[in-house]
Amino acid sequence: MHARSLEVLDARGLADPLSATGTRVPTVRLFSRLEVPLDGLPGRFPFVLVTPQDEVERLLRSAPPSASTSRARPSSRRWSWPTSGCARNPRTC
Repeated sequence: MHARSLEVLDARGLADPLSATGTRVPTVRLFSRLEVPLDGLPGRFPFVLVTPQDEVERLLRSAPPSASTSRARPSSRRWSWPTSGCARNPRTC
């Protein structure tokens, strides 16, 4: 789980209980060579949290609904490709 997701959960008092269920990863390795340290980033969560999905779901189900939150509904609008520019004809880019 990334920092921004943890910040959203923290606003509802759920980040600390969730952090207790997982492992904090302070460095991310990309392409087997490039290491990106996260511990120098600003904010309360300078790490990636690795935790089982069922722990996230359990925590969300157990949290009382808040007046400031709402359930997301799937959009009825379908995504489509743009009809102009590079997406329509990549050879013109």
